[in-house]
Amino acid sequence: MCHRADRHSRGFTLVEVVVAISLVAAVMLGMASALRTIGGTAERLDRRAAEAEQMRALGSFLRTTLQTLARAPAPGVQPPQRPSLLGDTGSIEWTGLFPSRYGMGGLHRFRLHMQVDGNTPTLVLEFAALRPQSDALPWNQIAPEVRFDGITGLRLRYRDRRGEWQDQWSAEQELPTLIDLALSDEGRSWPSIIVAPNPVGGTQAPFRFAVGGER
Repeated sequence: MCHRADRHSRGFTLVEVVVAISLVAAVMLGMASALRTIGGTAERLDRRAAEAEQMRALGSFLRTTLQTLARAPAPGVQPPQRPSLLGDTGSIEWTGLFPSRYGMGGLHRFRLHMQVDGNTPTLVLEFAALRPQSDALPWNQIAPEVRFDGITGLRLRYRDRRGEWQDQWSAEQELPTLIDLALSDEGRSWPSIIVAPNPVGGTQAPFRFAVGGER
């Protein structure tokens, strides 16, 4: 009787303990991996949401300033000048009205271009206020430049009145009927920003996002 009782009351063997610990460790490892995956997914979603909001704000600002181009003031009495717009595939400079809702309305020069810091390209938007009967102030003297660190690519095109797309646009030319701004980040392309510029006082120009196809 004593021998039978001792046999039934003995604890786990070493092998059983090792097996149990191994099973618990495997479960914990799986849970840790799942938590890391969930955390990484949430971080990527937050980053994409921030990038989308940045693109929305940039598109809204470009629409407001590009679709109402102004004539730069000139000293003395001169004939009316063309609205100022100069650009190529990688940069664009124009004269327009700074939206008053951003806290500094008035006539400004704007310049949008890519700038390389080290090995990292960055989209930069610069400002320079214009004053009647005077030259333009230096870039970023009143408002600091705005940098879009997540955007690594810029491609600009300009459509003329014949419906043909151009890679260059001169300030002496008439305004393009459409401007196509294609932005990308880390190899991923965003929907193009299409703006139809008009002189100040013109009709409200349409603004839309377009993906592929003829614009």
